[in-house]
Amino acid sequence: MFWFGKRKNKEESAKKDIIEDTEVKEETEDEDELAELDEVDELESEDLEDVEKIYGSDEDEDETEDEDDETEKQVYPELPDVSKVITSIDMLAEFVTTKAVGEMQFFNKENHEAFALREAHLRIAKIWGSVSMATEYPPQEFARIMLALEVIGEGEKFLVIPSLTEDEGKQAIIDFCEQKYSVNGKKYVSNVQKFAKLVNENGDMDEWLAYNKELVYDKLVDFCDDNGITFDRSEDGSENE
Repeated sequence: MFWFGKRKNKEESAKKDIIEDTEVKEETEDEDELAELDEVDELESEDLEDVEKIYGSDEDEDETEDEDDETEKQVYPELPDVSKVITSIDMLAEFVTTKAVGEMQFFNKENHEAFALREAHLRIAKIWGSVSMATEYPPQEFARIMLALEVIGEGEKFLVIPSLTEDEGKQAIIDFCEQKYSVNGKKYVSNVQKFAKLVNENGDMDEWLAYNKELVYDKLVDFCDDNGITFDRSEDGSENE
């Protein structure tokens, strides 16, 4: 009986020691935590500038967030210029001579800008009219697609610029080859690349463009008259009639 009572006393004593040790440990941890907080306060008061240099301040974070928002709004803040402001019929004729195979050339009646689009630009623009825009295209192509969106959405202010018809273009190649090289140009009609090589090798590209410009000039005069398009000055600076 006495042995059991002694054992009980030892257990209670051990339990008391554990409780006391726990309380001491908790007090020590509290003191350590307070010490750490004091160190942080001291760091904030003395070394805040150095910390901001490494990690940045809250103001920097706000500025970064603002910059990110601005970046999301302006995916392409400066698109390349893919249009040309036309100031005379001569300039319009020169623009038409640059038309590549498969391109359509448009004229904006409001600001007299001219630009060329391919069917693919219009097709992509139609898709973008019903789904969110993608921006994986090169900037120049992206800019043309944006113009195609305008053509689709505000078609009343855009005109298709006339150029030589397919038959007229073929005849122009035949006539130019005959006049310039005394050869039958029919073999170049179905192979524009071969004709271009012939012209380039002989250094006659400027002359060919001038020849085309002359052929299309009368068409453009009628085009401007029919659509009420007037220019303040001609290319040489004289007043247009």
